Amino acid sequence: MAQAILDIGDLTVVIGDGAEDEQCLPALEILGAEYLPPRTQQCWIPATPGQKFTVRYCWNGKRRSGNKRHAGIFCELFIDGVIVERAFLPLKPGQNGTTLEREWEIPGKFYRASDHRAWQYPFRFGERNIDANAVQANETGVIRVVLCWARHSDEVQVLFPPPTEALANDIASMLRMPASIDELRPCIDLRDAEPSDVVENDMRVARVDDEEYNFFFVYANSSLREDLDLVHTGACALNM
Repeated sequence: MAQAILDIGDLTVVIGDGAEDEQCLPALEILGAEYLPPRTQQCWIPATPGQKFTVRYCWNGKRRSGNKRHAGIFCELFIDGVIVERAFLPLKPGQNGTTLEREWEIPGKFYRASDHRAWQYPFRFGERNIDANAVQANETGVIRVVLCWARHSDEVQVLFPPPTEALANDIASMLRMPASIDELRPCIDLRDAEPSDVVENDMRVARVDDEEYNFFFVYANSSLREDLDLVHTGACALNM
């Protein structure tokens, strides 16, 4: 079995197991890659109930040129069609002042409590109820990571909602909504908050072009992995 690593050009997204000595989750190839649109990759990952995971993305390139010069990587993380997190990797030198910080980790749903302390609901797999009458979101059973190149701009207004506990709880409820078939029983279970040390980068960024890089990780039952239309990206269940 392969690992949950997807590459598009010099961009990589990895699903790790969330352990201290983190390893990649296993993965299986989904047939039909030749029919995918440009800048799109996909794989299937097992959703073992209780298994924590993290999402990491990184740049493996050697040089940023043209409109990517001095730019970083903006990320939107969708689960079941819901925008769960946004992040910006500025690709600036780290503490040593020379080596670029090339990787960013999203360990869970970040929020700030009423006392302004930082918390997160770690990502973990769970199981949802089955209801034959449930309304199914387009991307139920799918983790989608969308990357694009962007650059900081003081003129850009941050229009994203503040990361409140109420918003985090709303998202957690949406990700546990019932599914209509048993193959979609696996879910992402956001619970058991823990203190977060995630750095909040300046999100006043503007895209350098219209290109998006889509990484699909299907966690629905493996019997569906050859049947899902992963490139169908309809309206998000939660527009943030």
